[in-house]
Amino acid sequence: MRILKSFILVIFFLTLLLGCNPFAEMREARQAAERASQETKMIMENVKKFAERAEVAAQKAEAAAQRAEKAAAQSENFSKKAEAASQKTVKTFEKRLKK
Repeated sequence: MRILKSFILVIFFLTLLLGCNPFAEMREARQAAERASQETKMIMENVKKFAERAEVAAQKAEAAAQRAEKAAAQSENFSKKAEAASQKTVKTFEKRLKK
């Protein structure tokens, strides 16, 4: 009877160890952590790429705004020159009419 109880106890411990293998669970946990780490790295790389693209787009937008400001200033300058030329032409025409 004692041998039977020992045998049953040994079988119970073996099934317990096989049923909840701590080594396999640790390995699975480590693999899951590695996968999560890789996914996190991939997400961080994607965020970094997006930030770089956004920075480049912001630089391009700033350059376009500067070009627009420069074009507006040149247009204003041209408008002033055209107005001055028009006034000069009117004065010249008035002088010729007086003669």
